[in-house]
Amino acid sequence: MIVLSYNVCGLGGSVKKIMVKELVFNHKVDFLAIQQTKLEVITNSLCHNLWGSDDCEWAFLPSIGNSGGILSIWRKSNSSLLFSFTGEGFMRVCLEWGVHKKRCFVVNVYFKCNLLPKKRLWDSLVLVKNTFGDLKWCVIGDFNAVTCAEERRGINDVVSPGIYSEMNFFNNFLLDVELLDLNPLGRNFTWHHPNGSCMSRNDRALASEGWRSCWGSTSLWVVPRSISDHCPLVLKSGDLDWGPKLFRFNNYWLENRNFKKVVEEVWRTQRGVGWMGVILKNKLKGLKEELRVWSKKEYEDLNFKAEKLIEEIVDLDVKGGHGMMSGEEVEVRKKKFEEMWRLLRCKNASMV
Repeated sequence: MIVLSYNVCGLGGSVKKIMVKELVFNHKVDFLAIQQTKLEVITNSLCHNLWGSDDCEWAFLPSIGNSGGILSIWRKSNSSLLFSFTGEGFMRVCLEWGVHKKRCFVVNVYFKCNLLPKKRLWDSLVLVKNTFGDLKWCVIGDFNAVTCAEERRGINDVVSPGIYSEMNFFNNFLLDVELLDLNPLGRNFTWHHPNGSCMSRNDRALASEGWRSCWGSTSLWVVPRSISDHCPLVLKSGDLDWGPKLFRFNNYWLENRNFKKVVEEVWRTQRGVGWMGVILKNKLKGLKEELRVWSKKEYEDLNFKAEKLIEEIVDLDVKGGHGMMSGEEVEVRKKKFEEMWRLLRCKNASMV
C-alpha cells in the first residue's frame, strides 16, 4: 500500500488541487491523508477531482472556521470500509484491503501547536491503539512535535524548559503507542519557514510491526515541497514494478480553448482503409500521439520553468538544513518561491 500525507495549508485554491492530484497520480497512491484543508464542507466532486476519478471513498474532520480540517481518501476498488471515527485532531479508518481482505487501520493526524491539545491527542491515540490491539497500524500526518533538538533548526536553538518538556512528552507517547517512527529518506526536515531560515521535522509516519510485515519493506520518502510550507510524505511498501508508462488523458485539456480544435483537425485529416474497427483503432492511436505532442508544446515550457525553480529551492533548503544558507541566499530563495507560485498560477490560467 502507498500512503501520501500532505499538510496543504488550505485546499481552497485551484493550483493546490491540481498539485495534489498530480502527486496522487505520479506516486500511484492508495491512501491520501491531507491535513489543514481549512474547509468546513467536503464534497464528492472535490474528492473525485483530487483523486483523479470516482474510484474512491473518503472521510473528513471539518475545520473550525479557517483552522485545521482533515481529509482521508482511499481507493474504493481495492478496499472495504469497516468503520471510521474522528477525534480531536485525528481521523481513523479501518479497512479490509485487497483480495485477501487484510484488516488495517490508517490514522490521519494534525496536532495543534499548544501542548495541552497535543497531550490529549497523544493519550487518545494510545487508548485507541490499546483498545483494538496490535494489528496493522499506520499513523501519519503533521505531529507538530519533535523528539530532539536536532530535528529543528533556526527555531529556539537554545532548548527552553517548555520545549524540553514537550519533547519528553512526545517521546513517551512514541514508547506508549508501540509504533515505529520511520526514518525519513530524501531530506531531514519536512517543514520550512517561507523565508527558508527555520525548519523542523513536524511531519512523520508511525507503523506497527504488523503493517511492515504485511506489505514488506517499508520506506518513508520526503518529497520536495512546492505549494505549501510542508513537504509531502510518501509511505511505500515492498518493491513494486509498475511497467511502462501509459498514455494519460488529462481532464484539464477539456478546459483548454484549443483542445477541441486539435481533436477535430486530427480526426478530419486522418485517413484509413479496411475494416472500420481497424480504422477506428488507428485513428485513436494517431490522435493519442498528436495529443502528446500538443500537450508538450502547450504546457511544457511552464512546467519546465516551475520544476527548475522547485529544484533550485530544494537545493537551498538542503543547504539551509545544514545551517549553511546565507542571508542573501534566504532572500534569493524567497524570490524563487514567489516566481514559482506565479508560474503555477499562469499554468492554471492557461487551462481555462
